[in-house]
Amino acid sequence: MIIEVDKSASGQDLHAIRQTIEGAGYTSHLDRGDEVTLVGVHGRAIPESLEDAIRKLPGVMKILRITDSYKEVSRKFHPSNTVITLENGAKIGAGELTLMVGPCGVENYSLVLETAYWAKEAGAQVLRGGAFKPRTGPYSTQGMGEAGLEILARVKQETGLPIITEILIPQDENVSVGQVIAMFERYGMDIYQVGARSAQVGGLLHALSKRNHPVLYKNGLGMTAEEFLNGAEYLLSGAWGDDGSDGGGNPNVMLCVRGTAGETTVSRFPLDLNWIPYLRKKAHLPIIADPSHSSGKWWMVVDSSLAAIAAGAGGLEIEVHPDPKIAKSDDKQAIGLEQLMEIATVGREIFNARKALKPDYRMTNHYVDRPA
Repeated sequence: MIIEVDKSASGQDLHAIRQTIEGAGYTSHLDRGDEVTLVGVHGRAIPESLEDAIRKLPGVMKILRITDSYKEVSRKFHPSNTVITLENGAKIGAGELTLMVGPCGVENYSLVLETAYWAKEAGAQVLRGGAFKPRTGPYSTQGMGEAGLEILARVKQETGLPIITEILIPQDENVSVGQVIAMFERYGMDIYQVGARSAQVGGLLHALSKRNHPVLYKNGLGMTAEEFLNGAEYLLSGAWGDDGSDGGGNPNVMLCVRGTAGETTVSRFPLDLNWIPYLRKKAHLPIIADPSHSSGKWWMVVDSSLAAIAAGAGGLEIEVHPDPKIAKSDDKQAIGLEQLMEIATVGREIFNARKALKPDYRMTNHYVDRPA
């Protein structure tokens, strides 16, 4: 439920509204937007008696019940864009193009370090690299494991770049998800990536919901956009069960569109660019695009990247390798330095040009189909 509050309401009025909500056993969320002040109500089904009591309080203008199954993710509930701040102060979703670049898989220290310096030259904010690699077939390289995390940690210390790397459910039945997360924490990984094959693994999503650590959440291979948003709700709500009350979730979540399984003659995982404006309208989370996996071909990555930015993506996650021809994984979709610099330069021009567009019918005026 969302409560629209008069912009002139006093702090005492807001306190009374939130006290009424929390006194009934619910939690509340305050969002002071440019256009309106909202108080969101979290928890199980809200009785009409509580709604009536809230409606009578000073400052309450309107009460709206959210019909979307994803309430924490919904922009209706949280009109302001979420901004995620990393350990080094870098911000994602703050109005600048975010670039996360690096090799598909960690191969050795010198390769990752060289790529990191490329990333810095291009102005990228985050270095990507896979230490644990879930692959389509069992005979493909599965990554270096903990040794790969150690290399990423060393490169982070050398260059100062934050690290994004994929986190998986442990393959060893004697190792818990909590122990895997603790290992990633020990090596100082800055963003945990939930990949397409883990997008609906409830145990992993629930474990990550209990930490405020940044998470990049990718859509699953066969997910619809609505299923994707509901998957993100696991992370943001921390809920597990019918009543939806499990003590809060993780607010530091990014959505990453990487295409879905489909016709593959042209591209590897076709990406419908309409997902990007749709997700921006529906959710308040940063939207990142993955042109490497969606295209599957290195020579498509530049154009796919620029198209995603034009569609409204706030950032890109791209596979970059010093010598793509010899990359141990995903060599056909890895790009080199020249292509990276082109994306960084032209991509920022497109991103900045988009700022001139009026955003009102894209991300505000949520309660009507069209602007007046």
